[in-house]
Amino acid sequence: MSQINVETQLMRDHVLVTNENYANYLLVKVIPADSAVQRMALNVSLVMDVSGSMYDFVDGTEKIRYIQEAAKHAIGMVEADDIISIIAFSDDAGVICEAQAAQNKEAIMNEIESIDKHDLGGGTQMYKGMDTGIAELRKHMSTERINRCILLTDGETRSPDECKKIARDHGTEGMSFSCIGVGIEWNKELLTAIAENYGHGSWYYMEDPQDPDGGAQPIFEQEFGTLLAKAYSNVTLKMHLFKGVKVKKAQQAEPEAAELALETEDRLARITLGSMEKDSPRYVLLDLSLPPRSPGDYLIGQLELVYDVPSAGLQEESTALIDVSVNYTNDKSQTYVNSEVARYVDRLMVNEVVKKAEHEPDKARATRLLQNAEAIATKLGDEKLKTTLDQAIKETQLGNVSRETQLSLADVGRQTGFLSDEEE
Repeated sequence: MSQINVETQLMRDHVLVTNENYANYLLVKVIPADSAVQRMALNVSLVMDVSGSMYDFVDGTEKIRYIQEAAKHAIGMVEADDIISIIAFSDDAGVICEAQAAQNKEAIMNEIESIDKHDLGGGTQMYKGMDTGIAELRKHMSTERINRCILLTDGETRSPDECKKIARDHGTEGMSFSCIGVGIEWNKELLTAIAENYGHGSWYYMEDPQDPDGGAQPIFEQEFGTLLAKAYSNVTLKMHLFKGVKVKKAQQAEPEAAELALETEDRLARITLGSMEKDSPRYVLLDLSLPPRSPGDYLIGQLELVYDVPSAGLQEESTALIDVSVNYTNDKSQTYVNSEVARYVDRLMVNEVVKKAEHEPDKARATRLLQNAEAIATKLGDEKLKTTLDQAIKETQLGNVSRETQLSLADVGRQTGFLSDEEE
């Protein structure tokens, strides 16, 4: 019996017969089935920015004090058998606390408290901090641990492409990267790319470490709460495709919206999900292109999930193959839409439209894009998203969207929030 269940829903089970390719969407629900499985131990490197920009003040407090408070809060959450290392970086990088079991938390916190005493030069080379953190992770690298590099920084650095390359290269080796942006003026583009696009991790932003909603405690409760619940590793969704069927894009729809790495070879699509929590479902939305067909029932693909269960010593466990089929018909009345799948399609569409608006230089076009996104949010009944979009529209029309609104829009945009308490 598989420890993870897979359920599927097509947006349209019946599609019209046409002479052209047909777009359809497949929602794949990946649901852990064994709540008794044990969590994986941690191997975490906290990589902390001590460069000159971290001494800028935000609301009367130096940014470096923010990340010190955040890091100490993280140490308080780990367990004695978890491995922790602390790295500081500026123009160079240094190991402040070598990788060790978190048995003496007070000593580790003392090292964090004095992290600004280390002279690492005046520039900023974040990739050196990442490299040093990776070296510490390697000392205890194991498939039985969650190997995570967590960056605490404002993201202002030289050689940003090198940072992305490091996350991309090591993200396929069993490591993952999360980023915590500090203050309003942090480099969202770089840090979100490292975490989401390359590092298989999460991103956050922290204006005030004492903030009960967006400070150190809720951020690390979310980050470490997620890590401490990880029970499955190397989770990969595979779809064996039948002739003419293509997977154009893969996105995570729950618990947060995110782009997923998609690899296609011959008739196999492979989507990397990384590690999974024992009690948290993951929903994946696949954008499909179906070939023209005559009327009738057709198998378009077969799904399987492959995963490891480190606590049980199990590797490459897999579900049974799951058939995915559609009916081609000339009767338009049969081509009804699955409302649940359509809701996720619309919600993820909002994110795509907003991203286009962010990079649209023409103010009128950017406004129209945001208004389209607001219309979808209204249809979905998402008041929080609608309110944030309304503010972005007003600021766009005035000529400048504030940094605060940009960050709020990015944060609200990834929270699909459709799973009910019962489903979770």
